[in-house]
Amino acid sequence: MDYLGALLAGFMLPIILMVGGLIACMFWYISVPLLVLFVIAKIYKSKSSNAAL
Repeated sequence: MDYLGALLAGFMLPIILMVGGLIACMFWYISVPLLVLFVIAKIYKSKSSNAAL
């Protein structure tokens, strides 16, 4: 039973890590461009408002 549990844990752990890594990569690939776009939009808005004033 312990051997089976250890085997299962050894098999599941890399899968869990891979899935977690994939989710983290997807999160970064989605959040980073959104953050960059948000910052660019904020800078652009502040520049355009300064130009208008």
